[in-house]
Amino acid sequence: MVSSQWWTSIPSTTTQYVLITVAGILLFVAQQGKKRPLFLLTNVNQILVWLAIGSCAGILWAASVGQRYLHWQQLGGEIQQDVTIEGRIADISHSRRSDRLLLDHLRIDGEPWPSSLTCLIYYYEPTKQFRVAQTVRLQARVRPARAVANPAGFDTQKWYVSQSIVRTGYVQGEQIQLMEPSLSPRSRLQQKLLSLEVPGKKWLNALMFGDRSGFNEDDWRLLKQSGTAHLFAISGLHLAVAGGVIVVVVQIVTLLMFSMTSVRRDSLLPIQWVCMLAGSTAYAYCANWQVSVIRAYVVLCLFICLCWWSKRIGRWLMLMLTATLCMVVEPTAIYGIALYLSLGAVAVIMAVHWRWQSRFTSDKPKWQQFLTMQLMLNAGLVPLTLVVFHSVSWVSAIVNLIYVPLISVLIVPASVVGLLLLACLPENSVFIYEYLNVLGELISRSIDGLQHLVSWILLHVDSVLIDTSQKGFIFLCSLALLVFVLPFHARKKLITCYVIGGVLFSLSFILPQNNWEIHYFDVGQGNASLVTRNGKAVIFDTGAAYGDTGGYAQQVLLPFLLHQGLLPELVIISHFDNDHAGGLDAIMQAYPNIRVVSPKAGCVGGSQWQWEGLTFELLWPNVMNDEVYSENNLSCVVKVSGNQFSALFPGDIEALAEEQLTATGAVDDTVSLRADVLLAPHHGSATSSTPGFIEAVSPDLVVFSQGWLNRWGFPNKHVVNRYQQRKIHTINTSRSGYLKLTFNKTITTEEYRLSGPWYQKSF
Repeated sequence: MVSSQWWTSIPSTTTQYVLITVAGILLFVAQQGKKRPLFLLTNVNQILVWLAIGSCAGILWAASVGQRYLHWQQLGGEIQQDVTIEGRIADISHSRRSDRLLLDHLRIDGEPWPSSLTCLIYYYEPTKQFRVAQTVRLQARVRPARAVANPAGFDTQKWYVSQSIVRTGYVQGEQIQLMEPSLSPRSRLQQKLLSLEVPGKKWLNALMFGDRSGFNEDDWRLLKQSGTAHLFAISGLHLAVAGGVIVVVVQIVTLLMFSMTSVRRDSLLPIQWVCMLAGSTAYAYCANWQVSVIRAYVVLCLFICLCWWSKRIGRWLMLMLTATLCMVVEPTAIYGIALYLSLGAVAVIMAVHWRWQSRFTSDKPKWQQFLTMQLMLNAGLVPLTLVVFHSVSWVSAIVNLIYVPLISVLIVPASVVGLLLLACLPENSVFIYEYLNVLGELISRSIDGLQHLVSWILLHVDSVLIDTSQKGFIFLCSLALLVFVLPFHARKKLITCYVIGGVLFSLSFILPQNNWEIHYFDVGQGNASLVTRNGKAVIFDTGAAYGDTGGYAQQVLLPFLLHQGLLPELVIISHFDNDHAGGLDAIMQAYPNIRVVSPKAGCVGGSQWQWEGLTFELLWPNVMNDEVYSENNLSCVVKVSGNQFSALFPGDIEALAEEQLTATGAVDDTVSLRADVLLAPHHGSATSSTPGFIEAVSPDLVVFSQGWLNRWGFPNKHVVNRYQQRKIHTINTSRSGYLKLTFNKTITTEEYRLSGPWYQKSF
């Protein structure tokens, strides 16, 4: 099942029938092997047969999940239409300009949908405040859930699948109304907490109810820099602590009973297990049964059942059984990251126990065991964290040594007690206020201390984050960790491989390469491109920025540069419309010394320079009459040449500028507009790509950088026909996703959606 997130397509119906047939034959063979073997079946063969049966079942299960998602994602055809939606708020997050509502138990235009399917609604300029578990009705403009497709950064489309989001949309003003306020016990308890004026209320809300919507951007930055975000997300550790608090209460009661009766303590053990399960269930309910909470609850139930029945199974079998149960309960979890982080943490703990069993015997001090486990757990999770988030905090090992025991041993149990008090005492109780005030003050002081610690470290170092751009450092550290962990003694051979590998890895960054690349990113209605060679990059436009939620520079460009280990040396801004230059500030913040060329700074027709063996020519503008030319027509037009190939970046120039370029031969008669690759002017607008301009450029390939179902209808169908009538190959980034062109002896194209996973090809 896990492999399905890399499938390029869902298995066809014929393939699924074949898998069912194969699984049936193998099951028959396995059963016959117990009686009279049809052929020689050893124990190893039996294991292989059952593994094959499990593989067939997993593929069929994953295929059914994928087909179900595609069916509901594409059902109905509500594309840019206003529909009436009723649903329960499953999750909500706030920002300065909008709220993001995740709705389940949907009714779309009165038709009920399966309760597991969800819809993501952006509520712009909100005038009303809503809470989780409330039921709302709204008039929203929706479309099937579809996101941009790029190889680095957060994979929004994959997240849609993991959350079963089949529709996205937006609503404004008074087009949303509350249908049913949540009167559940959880909502009443949460409202009691939120009505109290106590410090650290947002942190208490996260620990008690799993609601982190009160965290602001600074809070998330602090948690990322310190590597402590996991402490404020309800997990198996939190559920076990909640159950443990109930068990402690039961043990106190039973201790009093022993002093008055002859009841044996062992006979009350089942009652303690039941109470632990009840406490964990109540805590999971307060956390709104989030997906991560459900997985943790399933694992905890499995552990309690095994202990109750006195069943002992191997560590790794336990891990496999846990993963299987999680996938059965929540199959779309394989497309999320929480499942792998939680299972990865468990796997590291098991590996540490296996490798250093002597350090965890009963005669060793508990503090020593904790110190060893915490350090090894942080080290072991570094590779997984880098793969998932592309960065990791190197101070997390130190910070977690302090905050893991503080949160899990002191604050979480105290928060569970606070929940019990909220449930048992009236809202105006002075005791509740005083208790939560002390607890909130403790959390606030802890967070302040964390902030001071991270700030002090940042005064002495540039960053506390290690990202994937530091490939050499990561490679060496990984090999060093491998040498330290492996139990065999032939380390000299491994160290030799370590040295040779390090040298070869370093040479890959030093040796020059003959080819060069252009990367066109899928940034919706806008443009963002890179020209790269020898590990360096030139940025051409940055995509749009959109309010307080960031922009494509933060979500696409910067993660790609870090992931590929590229050093940007120049930014060229065609013009200052948001869809082209919105991310310039983010680029300047990440690379303060980078040079910028724009119509306002250095973009003058006739200029040219050499960069990494490539020739950059500025063809336009060679006039500065703002009264005649619009900002679009004053776009910086750039031609890049190398390896006998060339590419043209014309920005948003329109017919007037195109006529001037073709009439004058660009800057003078010595400069040609001819290029092998053309980024379509103005995203394929009808006001651009005049026949004379197309003839002058005569490209073999034209790229349209535009948004899917954009409101302007780009690219204009008549413009597309002009190119296609001249046998010019056309590619739309809204269909191809990220596009990479490699220039060597020929031009090689790589379209991300064609080679990417199945869920990127839904449209």
